[in-house]
Amino acid sequence: MSNLGPYQDLTSAAKKAGGVDNYIRNIRNEGYQDGHDDGVIYGVILASVIGGVVLLSKKGIEIIKSRRKEVHENAETSKDILRQICDENPNNDTESESINEEIRGDDQL
Repeated sequence: MSNLGPYQDLTSAAKKAGGVDNYIRNIRNEGYQDGHDDGVIYGVILASVIGGVVLLSKKGIEIIKSRRKEVHENAETSKDILRQICDENPNNDTESESINEEIRGDDQL
């Protein structure tokens, strides 16, 4: 046993690896492999998150589009009903005046 401490540990490890160049190559390869494994794990996680966001976004867009279409259809139906009512009673101003008075009366309460 030597009193060189960490230096002795490095030289012993280099000797076991077959020389300094092999020891450095082994350290590099181990670091590369560790980084590669971590990169793959993080890449899979990131791809999964992005994929989930894309799927949820597509579903959300579909929901919004269907609701907008439903609102538009309801608005068109309401317009058609109002047109029919107006066409059936073109000169019925007294009824609309009484409705307006009721609305104004409700606002004052």
